[in-house]
Amino acid sequence: MKVIEVMDGAGAASHRPRSQRLDPASVIPETAKLQLIPLTDDGDPAAFLAHQVARAPNDLQSHVQRIHLHVTEASAVEGYGALVDLFIVLGPRGGPLRRRVLQTARPILDPGQYEALVDKLEGGLHAAAAIPCAAASMLSKGIRGGHLLVERVTTRAAGGQDPLEAARSCLEYGQVEQARELLEDALLKEPWRADLHMDLLEIYGATRDGERLAAMWRLLDAAQNPAADAWGETAQRLGVPALTRQ
Repeated sequence: MKVIEVMDGAGAASHRPRSQRLDPASVIPETAKLQLIPLTDDGDPAAFLAHQVARAPNDLQSHVQRIHLHVTEASAVEGYGALVDLFIVLGPRGGPLRRRVLQTARPILDPGQYEALVDKLEGGLHAAAAIPCAAASMLSKGIRGGHLLVERVTTRAAGGQDPLEAARSCLEYGQVEQARELLEDALLKEPWRADLHMDLLEIYGATRDGERLAAMWRLLDAAQNPAADAWGETAQRLGVPALTRQ
């Protein structure tokens, strides 16, 4: 289990002896401290706090603890997801808290993420709002806006993350539509990558989305497609007519 150092407002620290074998669920609820700094690698307070947010969305203390933890660890993807969850729960309320945590987390956010949340400071954020990818969010519906799409989606996702890794992270949180869009956008930029093709075909097959498969096929460059046979096999399974190009 992980030993957690709890920092109070004055910077004083207290340690729980490792011999007590306390896990995050035992440590975190006992304190009103907000900054939780993990000292070893054999526990996961981040996972505990994420599940706590999903289980009890109105527990603002868990939200703020989660944000502080990811800022301390410079975890960009997780920190942005934690901010999105707090914004969703607060809705139009809690403006001062939103501003405070957003400024605290600004150093780990990319410009698109920061600007998207600045836009939501006054009115709050709905779970189905169009925002940049929030793979670590527990409450977002995972919808993106068109005006952010060009800025947000590149051959590398936020923080230098490969689009394949970003898509797989979205799938872990049930954001299938968002994972599919990430892969489609990445393939239009890097059509020679077989790994992107195969993961995207798995999504088409799992969602039975033959129409989307056919539309994407027409956009791809046949000369750079290393998985043309796999596209044909998936189309056949889905009952899609012979793949053609316009």
